[in-house]
Amino acid sequence: MKFFAAASAAAIALSGAAIAGDYGDKEMSVEDKFAKMDTDSNGIVTEAEFLASFEEKVAMKQEEGKWTDWTDEDIVAKSTESFNKMGGEDGALTLEEAEEYYAMKKEKMDDKDWGDKKDKEDKDW
Repeated sequence: MKFFAAASAAAIALSGAAIAGDYGDKEMSVEDKFAKMDTDSNGIVTEAEFLASFEEKVAMKQEEGKWTDWTDEDIVAKSTESFNKMGGEDGALTLEEAEEYYAMKKEKMDDKDWGDKKDKEDKDW
């Protein structure tokens, strides 16, 4: 599985699918998001790679006027929390773990009662 994940990530990165600035694109596939984070294309996202990608996402949100009160400490803490939720605390995130996390997250969003809130498609997730 690791070979497949590494080969897939490398193919995506080489094909130009993981373009800088696309991290926040909700239409990006899990494979594309993973390849973007896996900067050395070894099939494993380290916590350092994840933090760099998370910082990019925070910068994009701040440009939109969101998350402007976050300090550097907040960013590192939230990145670490997210990384551990996705990949466990072993210091490595695999494509399989990322796929499982995003499937679980999508399921939670699909099950959520949105009531009179904006359409769920407009939510940042």
